[in-house]
Amino acid sequence: MTDAWQPMLATMGSVEALGPDEGQWHFEVKWDGYRALVHQTSDHSLRLRSRGGLDLAPSYPELREVQELLQGQDVVLDGEIVALTADGRSDFELLQNHGRAGSSGAHLMLFDLLHLDGHDLLRMPYLQRRELLLALVGRGTAHVHVPETFGPERELALTASGQLRLEGLVAKRVGSTYQPGRRSEDWVKIKNVFTQEVVVVGWSRGSGNRSHGLGSVLLAVPDESGVLHCVGSAGSGFSVAAQQEARERLALCEVDHNPGVVGVRPAESRGLTWVRPGLAAEVSHSMWTAAGRLRHPVWRGWRDDLDPMNIVRGEG
Repeated sequence: MTDAWQPMLATMGSVEALGPDEGQWHFEVKWDGYRALVHQTSDHSLRLRSRGGLDLAPSYPELREVQELLQGQDVVLDGEIVALTADGRSDFELLQNHGRAGSSGAHLMLFDLLHLDGHDLLRMPYLQRRELLLALVGRGTAHVHVPETFGPERELALTASGQLRLEGLVAKRVGSTYQPGRRSEDWVKIKNVFTQEVVVVGWSRGSGNRSHGLGSVLLAVPDESGVLHCVGSAGSGFSVAAQQEARERLALCEVDHNPGVVGVRPAESRGLTWVRPGLAAEVSHSMWTAAGRLRHPVWRGWRDDLDPMNIVRGEG
């Protein structure tokens, strides 16, 4: 594996768009965390490579358990680093608190096998790759898992996703190959909640009991040429601790001018403190407006695993 490899990405869609249910799709839980390509070489070195190219292994030492399963083989796997609630749901806010006093360990959810001891598996159909993954990893460890899927049971997947308050599902075409770095219609995200990666470009003070701290952050998304377009601001979703952390982070990168963000409304710039566009974050929202704005954005957390200028506008 080279550092140029990227994970295969899913397109946004709906169950209706999948067409007749003839067993052509398998349904997996959409995990809410950091995507990571896992690479162990035959000399036992390990990397957990984020979408932005960062090695996350030093930040999650408990996930080195995966090496107990791989037994020195040269392996590339695809998965998601998550934090779990008591009832087994992935929780992005919990993941943000990883490493702090009282926080629980992270978990690695593995869902694909791309390379095994010199054999490139990218052209192998999805179901065969998954069978090899299960044979390799088995029952997993305390922090490393190959989660069960819903298989072809579309209605069961939809019902369970709603009842369990999951972020959504990923439908994968059973014969699909693995396409590194491509957003493919062979994998389809079916979301219960829309999320969007954003660049934080400014902050404003709050009012009332938040008048001495952060009230909201101004958000932008770069276009294909790298120009940052304002997409709104988020003021809700911050815990007291997250609010303080955000204020401390932003204080380190304040600037006295607009760093090149277009589409900022006069009301948004009033009382705003600009920051260098070097911090990525994630918000949830109800939809994109016709004006290219996020409706009801709610703060979810920082995305230190991403390069802010590689963020793209999602759907919804």
